[in-house]
Amino acid sequence: MGDFFGDIVVAGSEGAVGNLPETFVGSFDYSYHVTGLDSQDQPIVSIQASNDTTSASATRVPGANFSLEGGLDTLMIEHGWFLPVHQDLLWTAVVPK
Repeated sequence: MGDFFGDIVVAGSEGAVGNLPETFVGSFDYSYHVTGLDSQDQPIVSIQASNDTTSASATRVPGANFSLEGGLDTLMIEHGWFLPVHQDLLWTAVVPK
């Protein structure tokens, strides 16, 4: 189950507690583009990763095809807890020959 409960605390606090990027690792979409060449003719690659964490994804039971999302509806609607969190990461790297 990994750090399921710890990840919920971090996501719920929007990173005020814990390591927000680490919480999202493992579930993301990505794209990459070669943006040019460096002075040694090695490709420069721009990489973008993004992730949306919702109550459904945050409460998905590992190894199962269901989540505990239904039980969070009241908390989300009445208290604003477990609202969706979006994260974008963008970095550039040189790929050595």
